[in-house]
Amino acid sequence: MKKFLIVISVILLFALTATMAVGCKQPTPVEPLDIEAGSRPDFANGITASELVVINAGLASNATDAQRKAAVLCLFYAADRIQLAADTLFKISDGSGYAKSGAEGNMTVRGFYFRSGSSFYSQTAGQITSANVGSLIPNATNVARNMLDQLGRTYTPDMETFYRQKAEDGKGANKPNVAAYDHFPYVSADYSKCKAEEFTLEQWRTKDRILNTVGELSNFAFNVNAIKDAEISLNEEEHFYRIEFALDTGNKGTDYDDVVNFAREGLREASTSDNLDYVIYNVTLEIWDNGYIRTFSSVENWEATLKIYGLKLDGVSDSSNTTSYYWDWEEIKDVIDDYEAYDEAETPADFLNILNWR
Repeated sequence: MKKFLIVISVILLFALTATMAVGCKQPTPVEPLDIEAGSRPDFANGITASELVVINAGLASNATDAQRKAAVLCLFYAADRIQLAADTLFKISDGSGYAKSGAEGNMTVRGFYFRSGSSFYSQTAGQITSANVGSLIPNATNVARNMLDQLGRTYTPDMETFYRQKAEDGKGANKPNVAAYDHFPYVSADYSKCKAEEFTLEQWRTKDRILNTVGELSNFAFNVNAIKDAEISLNEEEHFYRIEFALDTGNKGTDYDDVVNFAREGLREASTSDNLDYVIYNVTLEIWDNGYIRTFSSVENWEATLKIYGLKLDGVSDSSNTTSYYWDWEEIKDVIDDYEAYDEAETPADFLNILNWR
């Protein structure tokens, strides 16, 4: 659930706007949720001594650009390794997207992920918030919602077999009756008419565009030669690192392709574009000083030529996403208690049993 479907959701919006009349005023984006990240977990430091050497070199006041890049990616991959090894993990994602190709539209993508041991459950909702497609289509936002509003969930009991359900609006008898909330889980739906698909691990790796490991932080293969604007700092009072870097999209050589090829291939397939590429990809992570992630944010911008009904249409798409992490079960329980359906979960196993629809 590393991206909570925001990539595909905005691509779908991208494709929709390409099929509609020319818009006028840019739709107003939705304000992000006010979500407070979890507290620092009282766990042993997962950052190794050799990693700390690289990180501290990048923190030094006289650090070179190369040392900062090395430190940023060292901490990025250390945090990824640590979160993959954690027994319990809960995270809430809040994203939004904007697409323009003749017409324009905005969408929110929100969801949560919970893992305990070798089981995890994830749920993601994408909702159109506004659309401008000119005067030829009355009630354009409602039309867009009926076509693109979506909610899906995934469950695995063992990291070997994966189950997925998708509820999509505008499908007649299968309309899921999506309900929105201003608190966790922010959206829910009736899945009673939705079929569960089953996948093996290898099938799921392909379906979810997994580069290395299920649950990985990113399916970009970042390297120091393809990033820029690397910054690292340590908030000693609050006990967390902050790292920032940008994909060097102005230098699209072999190093750049090595980073993006796998992820970009999936975007091109989803968008029916053979030239979609990144204009901006920026990453910000806050990582507790023991290596556990506090927040992960990204900003993306793409340009592409879409092939729609035999036509070639140019377009742009922007998306941003922030994920807040929680590591302590008692803190997780405080969050999920806001929703009546989950308030009886006293243990991680209870929560997974409630979430498991099978």
